[in-house]
Amino acid sequence: MQMRERYSAFESIPMNIKLTIEYDGTDFFGFEIQPKKRTVREEIESAISKITGEEVKVCCAGRTDKGVHAFAQIINFQTDSRLSLDELKRAMNANLPKDIYVKNAIRVSDDFHARYSAKGKVYLYRILREKSPIRRNYVWEYRFRLNIDALKEILPLFCGRYNFKRFAKRDEGICDITRFDIREEKDEI
Repeated sequence: MQMRERYSAFESIPMNIKLTIEYDGTDFFGFEIQPKKRTVREEIESAISKITGEEVKVCCAGRTDKGVHAFAQIINFQTDSRLSLDELKRAMNANLPKDIYVKNAIRVSDDFHARYSAKGKVYLYRILREKSPIRRNYVWEYRFRLNIDALKEILPLFCGRYNFKRFAKRDEGICDITRFDIREEKDEI
């Protein structure tokens, strides 16, 4: 409480806010801002700016490409806003388009950074063995036969530490793949 007492009633205490977001990436050109293209980051920063009156930059745990969806993308940003976390979440959801939703908002320590504090990521790839106009944005339509037993046999080869530096723009590109599973559910792999 001593820290809070140092601020007057008109000053705010800067906060680092961690958001868990979900989005349908169908109509986005990925997460990162791109000139003249709709992106997730641009929509989120615009909503935060409308709500708080601040120009903020969000940090994300990992960028997504065009058409990629997220169930639990972690982002964070700094704000001087005096809104409660619940008010912030509700205001963001009211100001975001219907294809982005804030699932959770919490205050985190000042040293939390969505990208550098991440412990890992989970990717889900869905393969559909037929055509589906309804699911086409959420699966890869692949109508050829796949030998699932052979795929399961080679999965352990994908686990380990790999250098993807040639595919990375700014960081070292080292990835530890700890788990790789494959399963069949009805008409999907």
